[in-house]
Amino acid sequence: MIILPVLFFVAADLPPLTADAIMARVAESQDRSQEARNAFVYHQEVLIRLNRTNGKLGREEYSEYTATPTPTGTRKERTVFRGKYFDHGKTVEFDQPGYEHRKMDIDANLVKGVAESFASDKKTRDGIEHDLFPLTSKQQRKYNFKLEAAEDYRGTPVYRITFVPKKKPSLLDADQEGDDEDVWEGEVLVERDEFQPVLVTTTLAAKMPL
Repeated sequence: MIILPVLFFVAADLPPLTADAIMARVAESQDRSQEARNAFVYHQEVLIRLNRTNGKLGREEYSEYTATPTPTGTRKERTVFRGKYFDHGKTVEFDQPGYEHRKMDIDANLVKGVAESFASDKKTRDGIEHDLFPLTSKQQRKYNFKLEAAEDYRGTPVYRITFVPKKKPSLLDADQEGDDEDVWEGEVLVERDEFQPVLVTTTLAAKMPL
């Protein structure tokens, strides 16, 4: 009888990924994506919704753009626009950006300001203010990240990670131009295999005075 040696291989448990390690992988993919946008024409969708404190719709504007990179930024052409507002118990649709249905339409001015500030940033390739979504390696340096859970989002395995600015934010920073506008906090869902962002949600970290 021949006795053959039996070898057992025990796989060492890999240390769990930290929030910083996950976000470093996200930064690598986002940095590559940022470079790729320098060479490709792409499609962009922007939805801005203003809700009342009771949760009801105040105003909503939806736009689609064709974005063409240029040597200094991006040229964007709006191809689709749909808007609606809620007034006296009725939802009214309109088809012109910035449409005002009263002499002093505060909602229209608010939505216009958000669109211009957050989706028409002249200093970025895609027009979106990068402080809203601190995913690139440069922006991540300004934030602290925390891994909240590993879960499923609509059938996709994701990491849920929250982020807050390292520097205590002030509303005064929101009006300053430059790279110090770290007034946002939020949550990012990161696909667990490819380390791509699936959903990013941001809110003002600086509280509005009432």
